[in-house]
Amino acid sequence: MTFLPKPLRVACTVLVIALIQATQAAPLDTNRIDQITGLKGAWNTAEGVFKVSSPRSDVVVKVDEWKMPPFMGLTSWAGFLAGKKADAMVMGDFVLFEDEVNPVMSAAIKSGLEVTALHNHFFHAEPPVYFMHIGGEGTVEKLAGGVKAMLATVKDIRTAQPEPAKSFGGGIPEKNAISPAPLAELFSAKPQEKDGMVKFVFGRVARMECGCEVGKDMGVNTWASFGGTDDNAVVDGDFASREEELQGVLKDLRGAGINIVAIHHHMIGESPRYVFLHYWGRAKAADLARALQTARSEQAKVQASVDGTSAHTHDIHFDDVTPGAVPPGWTATKTGNGSPKWLVVADDTAPSKPNVLKQSGEATYPVALKDDTDLKDGFVEVKFKPVSGKEDQAGGVIWRAKDADNYYIARANALEDNVTIYHTLKGKRVSFKNVNMRVKSGEWHTLRVDFTGDKFIVTFDGKPVIEATNDSLIGAGKVGVWTKADSVTLFDDFSYGTK
Repeated sequence: MTFLPKPLRVACTVLVIALIQATQAAPLDTNRIDQITGLKGAWNTAEGVFKVSSPRSDVVVKVDEWKMPPFMGLTSWAGFLAGKKADAMVMGDFVLFEDEVNPVMSAAIKSGLEVTALHNHFFHAEPPVYFMHIGGEGTVEKLAGGVKAMLATVKDIRTAQPEPAKSFGGGIPEKNAISPAPLAELFSAKPQEKDGMVKFVFGRVARMECGCEVGKDMGVNTWASFGGTDDNAVVDGDFASREEELQGVLKDLRGAGINIVAIHHHMIGESPRYVFLHYWGRAKAADLARALQTARSEQAKVQASVDGTSAHTHDIHFDDVTPGAVPPGWTATKTGNGSPKWLVVADDTAPSKPNVLKQSGEATYPVALKDDTDLKDGFVEVKFKPVSGKEDQAGGVIWRAKDADNYYIARANALEDNVTIYHTLKGKRVSFKNVNMRVKSGEWHTLRVDFTGDKFIVTFDGKPVIEATNDSLIGAGKVGVWTKADSVTLFDDFSYGTK
C-alpha cells in the first residue's frame, strides 16, 4: 500500500472539500436581491438567510388608539434562502391595507409566488391592517422580482390615493332578488333560499386525530351566498381547499375579480389538511357563480390527480358515528316524493360491528351521496342487507352523481331477484342491462361496480354479473348508496377509490 506524503494528503483533502462545496447549492446573490427589490438586506450567517424589509411608515396606523411605530410589527419583509430543488426559496409577510390586499395578491400570483395566509394581527386597528404571507421557489430573479412587483403595487395604490379606501364601491341593492334556478343549474345543486337570497353549501370530509370523520355540518365545506339582484349581485363565502388546491383556487378567483379577504386554518390535526379562504365578489350573479364553479372544478381535477397518483381507497364502516345520527360527510336526499330516513344505527349482524347505515323512510328513490368525492374512473362497493318492504327490497350503489337527479346506479332487488344497472337523468331512471339471480332478503350481500370511461362491470357477491357500456354521464361525480320506495335496507363497509 502506497501512502501519500502529508502535504499532498492535505492538498487532496482541501480539493475534495472544494468539490463537495461546488456541488452544493450556489450561495445567494445578495447584491442582485438588493438591486431587484430596491431594498438593502441583512445577512444572517447562522441561518444562511438574506432578509429585506420595508417598514410601513407611509400610513399612520393606530392600534387601541395608540400610534403604532413600524418596529412594533408593521414591517413587510421577505427572507431568501439557498434552495435544494431550485436556486433559492423565499418566505415573507407583507403589511397591507384593505384596498391593497387583492391587487398585491394578484401581483404575487402573476409573478409565480404562492400566497399561503391572509389574516389580521391586531384588534381595533385604524385603518384595518392585514398580513399576507408568501412563499416560493425558483431563481433569485424570479423570487426577488415577485417581491418587487408586490412592493410596486403597494406604492402605486398609495400614490394614487394616500388614504386607504373604506369600501369596494358600495351600490349593493337593499332589496335582495336573486333568481335561484340559473344558479342551481350552474352548480348542479339545490340551494337554500331566504328573503331573495340564495345559498349553496358543498361538503367535504376530513378525518380528525380521534379517528372521527367530519363533514359538511361540522364546518368542512365550501359555501356561497348570493345577495342583491341578478344583474348587481354580491357573493360571499368560504372555500375549503386541500393544501395542494389552494393556489389554483386563488388564481381562479382573482382572475375573475373576486376579492380574497382571509386565508387560514379552521382545524388542527385533520387529514387531509384543509386551508379555508373567505371571499367577497361583485358582478352579475351568473358570472360570479361561473367563476366559483370553475374554481371548484379545478379543485376536483387536482384532487383526482393526487388521489389517482396514490391509488387511494377509502373505507367507511360508520362505527365512529353516534347511533341515531346522519353520518358526517354524507348528503341524504331523494328523487321524487316521500321522506327518506338515513341514520346510523347499531346492528348485531353488521359485517363491521357495531354500526350500519340504515334507510327506513319511504320515497321514490332515497339517495345518500358521499361528499368530497369526485371520481371519473374507479370503483364503488358496499355490503347491504334488504330487511323489509312491500313495494321494494333493494340496495344499490351510485357513481358519477352530479346531484340527486343525475347519476348511474346498480342495484339488487330481493323482491324481483335481479341485478340491474341504470342511468338516472333529470330524475328519470332508465335501465340498460339486468340479470336474473337470487337476492335473499334478510341476508348481507356485496355489490360492486368498476367503471372506466363508458365501460362498467357489476359484481354481486364476488361474481361479475353484468358488463355494460353507456356514455350518458362521462364526467366525474360523487359516489353513494340508494334504495327505492318502502325498502328498509342496511349498509356497511362502503368503499370507493381509484384502481
